[in-house]
Amino acid sequence: MENATWDEATDQYITRIEAKVGNKYNLSLRVLMSNPEEYADNENARNISQNLLKDVDDYFASLLGKMSDEQKKFNDELKRVTDMYTKIDDFISGIAEKENVPYLLPVIVGRDTDNDEVVVINDYDKSLEGLISKMVHESTYIADISTYYKDYIFGVWLFSGAKIRIIAINPPTSPILAIEVSNREIDNRLMRIAKGPSEAL
Repeated sequence: MENATWDEATDQYITRIEAKVGNKYNLSLRVLMSNPEEYADNENARNISQNLLKDVDDYFASLLGKMSDEQKKFNDELKRVTDMYTKIDDFISGIAEKENVPYLLPVIVGRDTDNDEVVVINDYDKSLEGLISKMVHESTYIADISTYYKDYIFGVWLFSGAKIRIIAINPPTSPILAIEVSNREIDNRLMRIAKGPSEAL
Protein backbone atom coordinates (compact mmCIF):
# COMPACT_ATOMS: atom_id res chain seq x y z
CA MET A 1 0.00 0.00 0.00
CA GLU A 2 1.32 3.45 -0.91
CA ASN A 3 2.18 5.89 1.83
CA ALA A 4 -0.37 8.66 1.27
CA THR A 5 1.80 11.71 1.69
CA TRP A 6 1.49 15.09 0.01
CA ASP A 7 2.00 18.64 1.17
CA GLU A 8 -0.46 20.62 3.26
CA ALA A 9 -1.55 22.86 0.38
CA THR A 10 -2.40 19.82 -1.77
CA ASP A 11 -4.32 18.33 1.14
CA GLN A 12 -6.42 21.49 1.41
CA TYR A 13 -7.16 21.42 -2.31
CA ILE A 14 -8.25 17.78 -2.04
CA THR A 15 -10.70 18.75 0.71
CA ARG A 16 -12.09 21.62 -1.37
CA ILE A 17 -12.44 19.52 -4.52
CA GLU A 18 -14.20 16.77 -2.57
CA ALA A 19 -16.62 19.37 -1.17
CA LYS A 20 -17.28 20.66 -4.68
CA VAL A 21 -17.76 17.19 -6.18
CA GLY A 22 -19.95 16.06 -3.28
CA ASN A 23 -21.42 12.55 -3.58
CA LYS A 24 -21.05 12.42 -7.35
CA TYR A 25 -18.95 9.24 -7.17
CA ASN A 26 -18.94 6.21 -4.86
CA LEU A 27 -15.18 6.52 -4.27
CA SER A 28 -13.63 9.68 -2.86
CA LEU A 29 -10.71 11.55 -4.36
CA ARG A 30 -8.70 11.17 -1.16
CA VAL A 31 -9.18 7.41 -1.02
CA LEU A 32 -8.17 6.97 -4.65
CA MET A 33 -5.10 9.15 -4.25
CA SER A 34 -4.01 7.28 -1.14
CA ASN A 35 -3.77 3.91 -2.89
CA PRO A 36 -3.44 4.13 -6.69
CA GLU A 37 -2.07 0.60 -7.01
CA GLU A 38 -5.02 -0.83 -5.09
CA TYR A 39 -7.60 0.61 -7.50
CA ALA A 40 -5.80 0.46 -10.85
CA ASP A 41 -7.24 -2.97 -11.74
CA ASN A 42 -10.77 -1.92 -10.76
CA GLU A 43 -12.79 -0.80 -13.80
CA ASN A 44 -15.18 1.31 -11.72
CA ALA A 45 -12.27 3.10 -10.03
CA ARG A 46 -10.60 3.69 -13.40
CA ASN A 47 -13.77 5.28 -14.77
CA ILE A 48 -14.18 7.43 -11.68
CA SER A 49 -10.55 8.53 -11.88
CA GLN A 50 -10.99 9.57 -15.51
CA ASN A 51 -14.01 11.68 -14.56
CA LEU A 52 -12.27 13.10 -11.51
CA LEU A 53 -9.34 14.21 -13.66
CA LYS A 54 -11.69 16.57 -15.48
CA ASP A 55 -13.23 17.78 -12.21
CA VAL A 56 -9.78 18.43 -10.77
CA ASP A 57 -8.48 20.26 -13.83
CA ASP A 58 -11.66 22.35 -14.07
CA TYR A 59 -11.26 23.33 -10.41
CA PHE A 60 -7.65 24.45 -10.82
CA ALA A 61 -8.37 26.20 -14.14
CA SER A 62 -11.12 28.19 -12.42
CA LEU A 63 -8.80 29.01 -9.52
CA LEU A 64 -6.01 30.24 -11.80
CA GLY A 65 -8.51 32.15 -13.93
CA LYS A 66 -9.20 34.40 -10.94
CA MET A 67 -5.50 35.26 -10.57
CA SER A 68 -4.87 37.26 -13.75
CA ASP A 69 -2.95 40.04 -11.96
CA GLU A 70 -0.69 37.53 -10.23
CA GLN A 71 -0.21 35.64 -13.51
CA LYS A 72 0.89 38.82 -15.30
CA LYS A 73 3.32 39.67 -12.50
CA PHE A 74 4.69 36.14 -12.55
CA ASN A 75 5.04 36.12 -16.34
CA ASP A 76 6.96 39.41 -16.22
CA GLU A 77 9.39 37.91 -13.71
CA LEU A 78 9.74 34.73 -15.76
CA LYS A 79 10.61 36.78 -18.83
CA ARG A 80 13.10 38.85 -16.85
CA VAL A 81 15.02 35.84 -15.53
CA THR A 82 14.92 34.14 -18.94
CA ASP A 83 16.35 37.26 -20.61
CA MET A 84 19.04 37.32 -17.92
CA TYR A 85 19.80 33.65 -18.62
CA THR A 86 20.37 34.45 -22.30
CA LYS A 87 22.78 37.30 -21.52
CA ILE A 88 24.76 35.34 -18.95
CA ASP A 89 24.86 32.19 -21.05
CA ASP A 90 26.15 34.12 -24.07
CA PHE A 91 28.86 35.66 -21.90
CA ILE A 92 29.89 32.34 -20.32
CA SER A 93 30.02 30.49 -23.63
CA GLY A 94 32.04 33.33 -25.19
CA ILE A 95 34.63 33.33 -22.40
CA ALA A 96 34.76 29.51 -22.38
CA GLU A 97 35.52 29.49 -26.10
CA LYS A 98 38.33 32.02 -25.67
CA GLU A 99 39.79 30.07 -22.74
CA ASN A 100 39.33 26.75 -24.57
CA VAL A 101 37.25 25.38 -21.67
CA PRO A 102 34.66 22.73 -22.64
CA TYR A 103 31.08 23.99 -22.33
CA LEU A 104 28.56 21.16 -21.83
CA LEU A 105 24.80 20.67 -21.84
CA PRO A 106 24.66 17.46 -19.79
CA VAL A 107 21.62 15.38 -18.96
CA ILE A 108 22.89 15.08 -15.38
CA VAL A 109 26.05 15.85 -13.42
CA GLY A 110 26.84 13.63 -10.44
CA ARG A 111 28.22 15.64 -7.54
CA ASP A 112 28.14 16.18 -3.79
CA THR A 113 25.88 19.21 -3.58
CA ASP A 114 26.72 19.71 0.12
CA ASN A 115 30.20 20.84 -0.90
CA ASP A 116 29.18 23.12 -3.78
CA GLU A 117 30.03 26.79 -3.53
CA VAL A 118 26.86 28.50 -4.73
CA VAL A 119 26.39 32.11 -5.80
CA VAL A 120 22.75 33.14 -6.28
CA ILE A 121 22.20 36.32 -8.27
CA ASN A 122 19.31 38.68 -8.93
CA ASP A 123 20.91 40.99 -11.51
CA TYR A 124 23.48 41.05 -14.28
CA ASP A 125 26.30 43.58 -14.03
CA LYS A 126 30.01 44.10 -14.73
CA SER A 127 31.08 42.66 -11.38
CA LEU A 128 29.32 39.43 -12.32
CA GLU A 129 31.23 39.37 -15.61
CA GLY A 130 34.48 39.65 -13.65
CA LEU A 131 33.51 36.76 -11.39
CA ILE A 132 32.48 34.61 -14.34
CA SER A 133 35.73 35.31 -16.18
CA LYS A 134 37.74 34.21 -13.14
CA MET A 135 35.62 31.07 -12.64
CA VAL A 136 35.90 30.08 -16.31
CA HIS A 137 39.69 30.51 -16.20
CA GLU A 138 39.92 28.17 -13.19
CA SER A 139 37.53 25.53 -14.59
CA THR A 140 38.23 22.22 -16.30
CA TYR A 141 34.73 22.32 -17.82
CA ILE A 142 31.47 24.25 -17.51
CA ALA A 143 28.00 22.71 -17.53
CA ASP A 144 24.69 24.44 -18.14
CA ILE A 145 22.38 22.68 -15.66
CA SER A 146 19.53 25.17 -15.92
CA THR A 147 15.94 24.17 -15.21
CA TYR A 148 13.02 24.80 -17.53
CA TYR A 149 9.49 25.95 -16.76
CA LYS A 150 7.19 26.04 -19.78
CA ASP A 151 8.93 28.43 -22.21
CA TYR A 152 11.13 29.98 -19.53
CA ILE A 153 14.58 29.15 -18.15
CA PHE A 154 15.98 29.38 -14.63
CA GLY A 155 19.70 29.70 -15.26
CA VAL A 156 22.17 27.51 -13.33
CA TRP A 157 25.79 26.94 -14.37
CA LEU A 158 28.34 24.55 -12.87
CA PHE A 159 32.05 25.38 -13.01
CA SER A 160 34.15 22.28 -12.35
CA GLY A 161 37.70 22.64 -11.07
CA ALA A 162 39.53 22.22 -7.78
CA LYS A 163 36.12 23.04 -6.26
CA ILE A 164 32.63 22.87 -7.74
CA ARG A 165 31.19 26.35 -8.07
CA ILE A 166 27.65 27.21 -9.07
CA ILE A 167 26.13 30.42 -10.38
CA ALA A 168 22.33 30.41 -10.20
CA ILE A 169 19.75 33.01 -11.09
CA ASN A 170 17.32 33.47 -8.21
CA PRO A 171 14.06 32.01 -9.60
CA PRO A 172 10.80 33.92 -9.17
CA THR A 173 8.28 32.70 -6.64
CA SER A 174 4.51 32.80 -6.99
CA PRO A 175 1.45 31.10 -5.49
CA ILE A 176 0.74 30.01 -9.07
CA LEU A 177 3.68 27.58 -8.87
CA ALA A 178 2.30 26.01 -5.70
CA ILE A 179 -1.14 25.63 -7.30
CA GLU A 180 0.36 23.98 -10.38
CA VAL A 181 2.40 21.60 -8.20
CA SER A 182 -0.75 20.50 -6.37
CA ASN A 183 -2.63 20.10 -9.65
CA ARG A 184 0.14 17.85 -11.02
CA GLU A 185 0.34 15.81 -7.81
CA ILE A 186 -3.38 15.03 -7.88
CA ASP A 187 -3.47 14.43 -11.63
CA ASN A 188 -0.48 12.08 -11.54
CA ARG A 189 -2.04 9.84 -8.93
CA LEU A 190 -5.40 9.71 -10.69
CA MET A 191 -3.75 8.98 -14.03
CA ARG A 192 -1.93 6.01 -12.51
CA ILE A 193 -5.36 4.53 -11.78
CA ALA A 194 -7.02 5.63 -15.03
CA LYS A 195 -4.28 4.03 -17.16
CA GLY A 196 -4.49 0.68 -15.42
CA PRO A 197 -2.25 -1.60 -13.29
CA SER A 198 0.97 -1.12 -15.26
CA GLU A 199 0.95 2.64 -14.49
CA ALA A 200 0.12 2.36 -10.79
CA LEU A 201 3.37 0.77 -9.63
